[in-house]
Amino acid sequence: MSLERIQALIEECQNDNDRLFDLNIKCCAAKLRKNLQEISNECKELRKLALDHRKSLPVKKRKPKVDTEEKKEEEKKEELPEPTALKREVTSSTTAQEAVDIEKEREELKKKLALLDSDKK
Repeated sequence: MSLERIQALIEECQNDNDRLFDLNIKCCAAKLRKNLQEISNECKELRKLALDHRKSLPVKKRKPKVDTEEKKEEEKKEELPEPTALKREVTSSTTAQEAVDIEKEREELKKKLALLDSDKK
């Protein structure tokens, strides 16, 4: 396996490092550099193997998030009250008949505005 090979190369590097810096043996520098390059190459291969193995593993399925989002939307809809139509309240100063008359006038004005808008177009 690559990991065992990397460990063996590290031990060789340790020996070459000691000989180079402690005993001042020049030829150990080339051996040390060579072993370090081999360690680098072995690490790259081990990374590739790990990636390939990870890709070959089955994927865990998650619960779809759509259900939770739909529930939240439904809760929001339930929380909001139904929009009510705006109507003129009958107060002490206006009678019920006056309120009906005012509503009729509004409807007539809306129709006139619609006619004016259609004429402008």
